[in-house]
Amino acid sequence: MLLKLKKVVSKSFDFGQIEKDHYIVQGYTVANNDFVVTAYSKLSSFKRKLGFKERNSRVYFFDFTTGILTGLITLNHHAHVGGVAYDDLHDALYVTGARGKVHTYSYGRMKQAMVKDRRTSLLKLDLSSIDISSIVISNHGISIRSRDALDAIVSAATICYFDQTLYVATCSEVGSLVAYSLEYSSDDREVKVMPKVISRNLPAAIQGIAIYGKGSKQYLILSQSCGGCVSAIKKYEFSNGLLTFIGQEIVDIPGMEGIYVDFFGNITAVFEHSLTTSYVTHVDRLIEDIDFALEDKFIAGGIRNQRRVENNTKNRKK
Repeated sequence: MLLKLKKVVSKSFDFGQIEKDHYIVQGYTVANNDFVVTAYSKLSSFKRKLGFKERNSRVYFFDFTTGILTGLITLNHHAHVGGVAYDDLHDALYVTGARGKVHTYSYGRMKQAMVKDRRTSLLKLDLSSIDISSIVISNHGISIRSRDALDAIVSAATICYFDQTLYVATCSEVGSLVAYSLEYSSDDREVKVMPKVISRNLPAAIQGIAIYGKGSKQYLILSQSCGGCVSAIKKYEFSNGLLTFIGQEIVDIPGMEGIYVDFFGNITAVFEHSLTTSYVTHVDRLIEDIDFALEDKFIAGGIRNQRRVENNTKNRKK
């Protein structure tokens, strides 16, 4: 069953068009026959002063076999979209949004609604100007700021889906991880969530997460990056809600964001700015010890991100 659900991803693909569109790469997953990458647009302070408005965030689709960009969807908001995950059981695409929400879309209905652009030959869908009620699974989304879950002011930095559970992690000084057991209605039109805090003591500056199962064991795989320093991929054994550090791989490339792990332990990751092809490694290569000097840099980056989230929240309340 799992072999059918999880595609083998042992090769890289080129997502350089996202940078050419002046979008910033964030989340990454594999869904059906697509590599899926989320991205947002950030205006310079100069353009903001001139009155330019932020462009809405996007979801890009790349053919799994050829790696060629086949289409994109423009969302109806301009949130950071740091995480994306696919639930093949309910054909649901989860995308992080603003104000602590994870939006839930019908993957199949979105793809069916896409129309070929005559100029670029890409399939496109603009959700910013149409009624999307037939595409969203739950208009309420999934809140990650409920009192029994992440009760601090946090950002939904990244997400992954595994075994009917949605995992949400934060990018802050000390990371948190919450698992949401998902209960869908019989027609898959509504979803109820039951949160459980897994850890409030994860490393700082988490950008991507994935769950990997091998035999009777499960592992949490994390990507870390901040600013211009190198990136890291960490591996934790995941048992009864407890996390035990196993090892890491330090990647001499800054800006690692979303990651994906296939059934055989192959890891692929995407980057913002520094690299336009996905990085490929394997869980068995995550054997290096903690680099405390690098951890200090990640902590500083996590603090900066936490302050940015807090400032944005305060500004919205004014």
